[in-house]
Amino acid sequence: MRDCGECNVCCTILEVKELGKKFNQRCPHLCERGCGIYETRPAPCREWFCVWVASDAPDAERPDRSGVVVEQAHARASQGRAGVMPVVAYEIRPGAFASYWGDKLLKRLARKMLVALVPHGAEQPSRFMGPPDQLRADVEWVRAPTRE
Repeated sequence: MRDCGECNVCCTILEVKELGKKFNQRCPHLCERGCGIYETRPAPCREWFCVWVASDAPDAERPDRSGVVVEQAHARASQGRAGVMPVVAYEIRPGAFASYWGDKLLKRLARKMLVALVPHGAEQPSRFMGPPDQLRADVEWVRAPTRE
């Protein structure tokens, strides 16, 4: 895993009930040097899984640069299929999904897995991309449970 560098997009996108922080709202503990409560941060912050940090994607795809942050999430498929584990892509800036790096990132991920797209300003996915066999499943969006 690599370092986040100056990126702190997760500190805005993530809902953290323990801190009274809403989805897509800047964390009050975010300061010049990063997280002001890093050592004692709540579980949702500790457990956040940024796909860029765990990948070998180019620096241009870092969330603060590309305008797209991707995380692991949970969804379930109906029709008796086993659960489908997609990634969720959040558009941080309007138009980021259609930008060169955003489009490249989404198409690369969609070749291998289900990608739920959450457009800028929304809280739920508006559409899915992915391999045809996964898209044929009647996917019902279910947010990952928030730890209380």
